[in-house]
Amino acid sequence: MTKAQRLKETALERIMSAHREWEKRTLCDLRNAGYDFNTINQAASHLRARQTIRSMTEEQLVETFASMTKQNRN
Repeated sequence: MTKAQRLKETALERIMSAHREWEKRTLCDLRNAGYDFNTINQAASHLRARQTIRSMTEEQLVETFASMTKQNRN
């Protein structure tokens, strides 16, 4: 392994370690705010769903849930 490759590998390890620590802090912040997510992706998915629901009209919500109910019956 060349020196450049070793330096690149070391940088990757350092960056990924910092990222894991950031995720731990973020999940801790979320728990302190009253959420119980196991991953950052779960939190992001929940946020996107809530934003989508807020952007829908009442009629769109009714149609969406009605179609979901119809699909579950089949």
